Amino acid sequence: RIGESGIIGFIMPSAWITGNAEAGVRACLYEEFANVYCFNLRGNQQGTRGEQSRREGGKIFGGGSREATTIVILVKNPSKTGCTIRYHDIGDHLSREEKLGKVKNFKNISHIEWGKEIEPDKYHDWLNQRGELADEWDNITPIGSKDGKRGKTDNVLFRQYSNGLKTHRDTWVYNTSEEQLTNNMRRHIDYCNEQDLDNFVINPKQAVWNAELSVALRKMARLNQTVRLDKSKIRAALFRPFFKQYLYFDPTFVTAKYQISSFYPTGEVKNPSILVPDKIKGEFSTMMTNTTPDLHIHEASQTFPLKAKKQNRENVRQVVTPDSRLQTPDSRLQTPDSSNNRTRQDQGRVLSLHNEYDARSGGGTSRPSLPDEGDGEMIDNITDWALNLYRTTYEDETITKEDIFYYTYGILHHTGFREKYQSFLVRGIPNIPMAPDFHAFCTAGRELAHMHLNFDSDVTPRYDLGEPLNPIPDAPRKTTFGKKKNDGTGTRDATKLYLDDTLVYDNLPHTDYKVNGLTPIGWFAAPNGIVQVSRYSYREDPVTGITNYPLEGVKSEEVRAIIERLVYIGVETDRIIENLPEEFEGIQVKENVPKQTHMDNF
Repeated sequence: RIGESGIIGFIMPSAWITGNAEAGVRACLYEEFANVYCFNLRGNQQGTRGEQSRREGGKIFGGGSREATTIVILVKNPSKTGCTIRYHDIGDHLSREEKLGKVKNFKNISHIEWGKEIEPDKYHDWLNQRGELADEWDNITPIGSKDGKRGKTDNVLFRQYSNGLKTHRDTWVYNTSEEQLTNNMRRHIDYCNEQDLDNFVINPKQAVWNAELSVALRKMARLNQTVRLDKSKIRAALFRPFFKQYLYFDPTFVTAKYQISSFYPTGEVKNPSILVPDKIKGEFSTMMTNTTPDLHIHEASQTFPLKAKKQNRENVRQVVTPDSRLQTPDSRLQTPDSSNNRTRQDQGRVLSLHNEYDARSGGGTSRPSLPDEGDGEMIDNITDWALNLYRTTYEDETITKEDIFYYTYGILHHTGFREKYQSFLVRGIPNIPMAPDFHAFCTAGRELAHMHLNFDSDVTPRYDLGEPLNPIPDAPRKTTFGKKKNDGTGTRDATKLYLDDTLVYDNLPHTDYKVNGLTPIGWFAAPNGIVQVSRYSYREDPVTGITNYPLEGVKSEEVRAIIERLVYIGVETDRIIENLPEEFEGIQVKENVPKQTHMDNF
């Protein structure tokens, strides 16, 4: 304890410098100390990918931590009024050794080139401050809010939204093979049923055991029940951007469903949803799905569906439009519905081909439909207030809730919108400005949705990469980009694609469009975070021995089609974004529409 005067030094993770949840920490430091010196050594490998990850440089503690690291010096001086905050960033692209060398050469804080004094804004932001744009942001309509979800206000675009699924046992409840998933869950369930719940043995090779599972099993035990494998609980799900898997959707083994059951009550439901990040370390991005989404499409995703179950409470008022049957709302977003491609429409090309392979190998593919969970009809999730706002402001009675949904998706891709409001978009869910040309953004949003929903469907065109340099193998086990030297440092060469260590293309075009740090083809070929192989590569879990072989049984021509579709999506998305109208805001809201108020983004 230093009392009224003295100095404290910490070496600590850097997340507190910009984090939303740590605003109170920053406020306290500003109030309690006379001087704060913050030396950011960077090295963040959580939520950063590609060039952003490379800029972070080496991790100060090597393999011992994936967090960025900061040296903080706090000075208490009763003779000084107010607080002076000084900040220094060590720089981009530095190795661990280079960073430690700089620290050693500085010797003491007087030799560090501190930047200008930081004055916190009203949000207690020190870096990437929101203060100058706060009033503008607060006057833009929120995409959703906690009060809106509770029915306390209508002044939002979306009535309901939710986190994606959090399972805590992805290795067990997800797999690209339905047969493999069934076997994995049978093994997990058998182990659970064998345990004495008063003296259970935790074997990580046989199950993932946590408090939620214990509670669920004890509840069933009191009813003289045991867990049973139920194949009707298997459905297709979006596990990561541009990558679907089968999911065992059982609340006993899915730790947190949030409201996803209200958006996707059955595996057969096709309900377009906009996915956006909520409080992230990386850059803002968005994607759309029409099937059950995982939490980690982004670092932490929020799901805004076109339709949602009506809440059984009197204070939620919602009109059901004539076209409220739950289906993909635009015929352009549907795979042609013929009897021989219905499975592919529902599950996507890779999963349907995997199903065919399982069937040839003796595994079953049929399962009964999952019954609807709970009460409540599926209704429009865009609020009546939002419909009135848009019709009144644009003086256009033909605007529909579906139009607003796709307009929102178009706006979220606008480069100028992202650049101007980046400091807000990484700290909470978006607000949606009103652009002068509503219909241009609506049309672009539909075109983007058509591609992003159908990334694994034959209806999406293919980018012509020419003939492969070497034959594409059937069922490749390894998909990777090339490597190159950049200033003496090895880096990824995203123009080259290798399958099973054989170069098949060296002409992949550059694309700017990314979701959670990777391009569409990047999700096919690049490692991601702590996963050291790409999502489409074969992998074996080192703890459980469970295998996942996404391209098992997929013939070479279909592998080529997957590659060319993902490249096309990247290139075409860039084209659509580039041709969006320059102006994305500026329309004055009509005075007869009540002004919204909200506090969610603080």
